[in-house]
Parts: sequence; structure tokens; C-alpha cells
Amino acid sequence: MFSAVTAKLIRDAMNDQKDRERCRKPIQGWIIPDQWTAMKARFDASRYKERSEKAKAARHKASKWYGGSIPMTEHFRRLVSKGGDANMVTVFLATHRKDGKLIDERAEPTYSDYLKLQERAAASAPTAGEAGTSLQPAQTSSTDELWVTTAGGLL
Repeated sequence: MFSAVTAKLIRDAMNDQKDRERCRKPIQGWIIPDQWTAMKARFDASRYKERSEKAKAARHKASKWYGGSIPMTEHFRRLVSKGGDANMVTVFLATHRKDGKLIDERAEPTYSDYLKLQERAAASAPTAGEAGTSLQPAQTSSTDELWVTTAGGLL
């Protein structure tokens, strides 16, 4: 906890100093000028700028969800305790919907692509009772596999 708080304070102080320099204000008193020159060289390095731009782009993406800080495993557990089917799709819908609507422009096409893939898989799959097969046990597994195929990621 301490290191996370300290890291945030240092990061905020460095960002504040970078903002001051952009406005051509003097270096803050607690920063030694030689050290600031060395830090500035690091900030100007291409590796730092690449990471900074990548992080900036990630912050500006419109990825929203209403899961809060609750881990995904807890969402699964809560869905099971409510008697619901706990698979990746139901957790996605539980954490990406508000007022019955999907909440961002990336969630809608992902879910509609999943539904199309599910329809194609259902059309090509054997029906229950055919050759003594039962689709119930494998249904959750195939649902998750279809979801991972659509949304990307690992199963």
C-alpha cells in the first residue's frame, strides 16, 4: 500500500513539474536542477514517449463497464448464487449493461458478432437426442469458446 501511494505522489509531482516547464515556470525548490536535467532526458527518450502515447491511447478508449473493482471470479460466484448460468457471456452482459442497453460502442458489435457465431454453431451442431448425445454438459463450455472466439482472449 505504501509503495503504491508513494509512487502516485512521485508520479503526480513529476507531471506537475513537466506542466510547469511547459509554461516556462521555474523548477520547484525540492528538485535539484542537475537531477531534473537527467529526468528530462529520460522523459525525452523514445522508449518513454512510446509508452506514454500507448498509455494515453488506452486511457482515451471508450471501454466502459459497470463491474466496479469486483473481480470477475466474484461476478461468476454471484451469478451462480442467484441461480443464473455463469458463463463469460452472462458476466459480460451483467457488467456491460445499464438500463438494459449495452453501454459502449465496442460492446454492441462484439455481442452481435457472438450471437451470429452462436446461430451458425447451432445450425451446424447435432440436435439433442441424436445418436444418444446430450448437449447440456458441453453447452457452457461451447458458449465460453464461442465468446472467446468473438471477443478474443484466452479460455
